[in-house]
Amino acid sequence: MINNNDNIKKGDIFWADIPVLENSRIQAGYRPVVVTSNKYATKYSEAIQYMPLTTKIKKTNLPVHVVVTPNFLKKPSMVLAEQEGIIDKHRLKEKIGTLGKNDVLKIDMAKIIQGDIDISQIIQYQNAM
Repeated sequence: MINNNDNIKKGDIFWADIPVLENSRIQAGYRPVVVTSNKYATKYSEAIQYMPLTTKIKKTNLPVHVVVTPNFLKKPSMVLAEQEGIIDKHRLKEKIGTLGKNDVLKIDMAKIIQGDIDISQIIQYQNAM
């Protein structure tokens, strides 16, 4: 188990104990997750956002599935952006490694697509302020 004071950052992959939800197809149990929270949440919050990983590579044509192959994982794995969740930091166990910048950017793109976020509208809004 990690201390809440440990330096957790976006792109870190941990083993995590994800609660099982009855009658659900959401990934659960003891499994790897990638941290998707920003630097403020990872530093100050007791909970973090995460996306589960699976070694069952399916539906790679979906823009919310990101295949990652860092050398610290035993097998190629797929990040499931459509299953992003929030868990308490105490559910993070052993750190496995940290993804590279390109993998984190691919996950960010999947997160934007999953949230149906229109970046051009956000930029227009920001420029109009």
